[in-house]
Amino acid sequence: HPDQPGASQGGRTLYAAPCDGRLLGARVHDLRPPLQEMTLFGLVTVSGDEVRHFLNATRSLRSARYVAGVFLRHLRDVLRHGRGMRLTNGNALAARLARSLFDLDIPLWLNAPVVSLTRQGARTTGAVVHREGRDITLEARRGVVLACGGFPHDAARQQQLFPHVRRGGAHHSPAPAGNTGDGLTLGEGAGGRVDANLAHPAAWAVFSRVPRRNGSIGVYPHFIDRAKPGMIAIDSRGQRFVNESASYHDVIAAALRSAAPDGRGLYLLCDHRAIRQYGLGFVKPFPMPMGRDLRTGYLRRGRTLAELATQIGVDPAQLQATGAATYTWSPATGLSCSGCPNPIANPAATSTYTVTGTSLDGCISTSQVTVTVNPIPTVVPGANQTICSGSSAQLNASGTQNYSWTPATGLSCTNCPNPTASPVSTTVYTVTGTDANGCSDTAQITITVNPLPGVNAGQDVAICRLDEVQLLASGAVSYSWTPAVSLSCNTCENPMASPAATTIYQVTGTDANGCSSTDAVTVTLFPDAQINAGADQIICAGSSVQLNASGAVNYIWSPVTGLSCTGCPDPFASPSTDITYFVSGTDINGCNDSDFVKITVIQKEPMSFGPDQAICEGGSVQLNASGGDSYQWVPATGLNNTQISGPVATPTTTVEYTVIIKQGICFADSGKVRVEVYPLPTVHAGGDQTVLAGSSVNLFAMTTHTDNYLWSPVDDLSCSSCQSPVATPKRTTTYTVNVSNNFGCEAKDDVTIFIKCDNSQVFMANTFTPNSDGANDRFFPQGKGLSNIQRFRVFNRWGEIVFDASNIEVNNATQGWDGTFKGEPLKPDVFVYIVDATCETGEPMQIKGDISLIR
Repeated sequence: HPDQPGASQGGRTLYAAPCDGRLLGARVHDLRPPLQEMTLFGLVTVSGDEVRHFLNATRSLRSARYVAGVFLRHLRDVLRHGRGMRLTNGNALAARLARSLFDLDIPLWLNAPVVSLTRQGARTTGAVVHREGRDITLEARRGVVLACGGFPHDAARQQQLFPHVRRGGAHHSPAPAGNTGDGLTLGEGAGGRVDANLAHPAAWAVFSRVPRRNGSIGVYPHFIDRAKPGMIAIDSRGQRFVNESASYHDVIAAALRSAAPDGRGLYLLCDHRAIRQYGLGFVKPFPMPMGRDLRTGYLRRGRTLAELATQIGVDPAQLQATGAATYTWSPATGLSCSGCPNPIANPAATSTYTVTGTSLDGCISTSQVTVTVNPIPTVVPGANQTICSGSSAQLNASGTQNYSWTPATGLSCTNCPNPTASPVSTTVYTVTGTDANGCSDTAQITITVNPLPGVNAGQDVAICRLDEVQLLASGAVSYSWTPAVSLSCNTCENPMASPAATTIYQVTGTDANGCSSTDAVTVTLFPDAQINAGADQIICAGSSVQLNASGAVNYIWSPVTGLSCTGCPDPFASPSTDITYFVSGTDINGCNDSDFVKITVIQKEPMSFGPDQAICEGGSVQLNASGGDSYQWVPATGLNNTQISGPVATPTTTVEYTVIIKQGICFADSGKVRVEVYPLPTVHAGGDQTVLAGSSVNLFAMTTHTDNYLWSPVDDLSCSSCQSPVATPKRTTTYTVNVSNNFGCEAKDDVTIFIKCDNSQVFMANTFTPNSDGANDRFFPQGKGLSNIQRFRVFNRWGEIVFDASNIEVNNATQGWDGTFKGEPLKPDVFVYIVDATCETGEPMQIKGDISLIR
């Protein structure tokens, strides 16, 4: 307020000192950059002195050096860090606040809107924040501070509090689009009140709309340039309405008082020299170009004031007389005054006005100006339309070249022929059409906005899994529910819902006007009841166990067999056989669940310890107990395992074993099993022998602890079951003797009789007397161990065979030589004999000798 006593004539009373962005580290990139319209290559100035340096950079070497240094530092930061590190104004303030949070280890969450406040009675206890796709409840120890700014993008509150918005004027703000007054709304929900009885509901500032290259619209705040030299502020009538150097709040307050009913804005005027020296709004001073700003329409330029007035829609027909002290205009028809220098002319037809000017010296001069009156065009706005609240209608004006729609509320554009209208209530739009001559006409179109039906999906409800609930919609004529899954119908008013998980059902209701609105109801599934019947149990026949169910408030047990109670959580169970008990329960939410517990009853089964056993010394026997599931044998002497039912026993002496048999944890018994160890017989069959074929041998088994004998093979033995048989083997034979005692214990040994053959087995007489006296009358082979005589020959001294016999028997005199040759007795002499024989072993033998024949 520079017009107040003690006020500063420039700059700000208080501003944030510049801050080095590097103190935020990597989180400097979370800091929202400044408005791009207020930067020069991303650089923002901070104070009045710095602004003067930038404005004088082309006229002062000192300012040029200052600006160059700032730009070089900024360029270095952009190359190193991706953005400027010299933070100013609001960026500097936000950076220092953030650094304080980081130093105190206070987490700073971005993109985390507050959904609601949590309350206990009249107390606010925390907030629900939506972050990373889920809602998080934060509990406050002392309180909740709503530091959320104002309501720069809250259209409903602007409509309520801003007079120019209620008149259909536009309102713009450089604040982030997400700043929709949530803090005020949350405060009201907690019982607070927003005071609307203020002299000014906002801190006003002048903004211009800047078309961006991407098609969006930015805003430029005119904090400084409205008060630059050569700047004049006019309203939509072309009238100067305020001291341009006043505070920007006072400038807007005056503009609101002076605003035209059509909602058009204000204009800043200057000549070419001023804009190139100081700039104007977003347009930078020389040497920065301004051609794009002229092409986008942000900047308008005219060769004369009248041409410029036509471009911005200000009536150019204001006459301007100069050069005299007093003036007289004629004719006076259509003039706002005839004795003023600048009357406003409003002739009904083209007219030529003459002005007579008189100087202070009384000198008179005249001049003329012709005001051409062009015909008024006819604007056709289109037919009235009816829409539903929240919908839009396409307007379509015709009949002129240029159009201006008012109010701007709800319009997609105000200077196009066919804006899209989205009013929140029934609105009469006025369209002003201007033709090529600058003449205009107005027309109106009414957009009737039918209210949306008050669709109500009913109260949120919670059910148990597998249950169903009836949804209750109201407020419309027809309905459509989504999701349709788990609904009995999706187009009825009151469907039955049986969701498999917590589900938000949205219903769209349509009224008789065809307008629709939606509401939602949440069907929450209670957590599943968790009934636990307890661990399975093992009991002994005749005993009991206490069951213990949990997870519910009510219980029912079945079957009732052996239970002390069926409606309690912990009955005693005394079943006689194995049984499975089932328990069903209802939890605090009324949800049901069931579980079961198995009771195993150990019955006493018959037990057997097995019979006594007998073994021979060095033998083994398998014991055989039965009827249990665990066993213990003592002593362990000679047992291969003491904990099985059938261990193998190999004792060296007689042992009496005790076995303890257990059936589970319930039953046990013990018994004895005697294992008698009998002595093992010993036997020695004697040493091996060698004898002549045909000889006999006395065998003898030397034994101990022996009662029975058995020799084999039995051939050529005098007996097979005696201790000392006589063996007459015909060939080498191994005799085995198996001995046993009356306890069944056995032993064996063997002996080999080797048979040999030689000539000593054969006896041939050396003299015989064939005189028929019955004694020694014949000469024949005698002996033992021979199987047969293959040939027996006798030769005289001349080598003549006098006797020859084949295949004769041993010891058979009748087959011998009787001392004759060819039937005649031979005289006494000495003869030679050859005997070819076969031993009983199969070996061939030949015996030679001489025999004396005596008569």
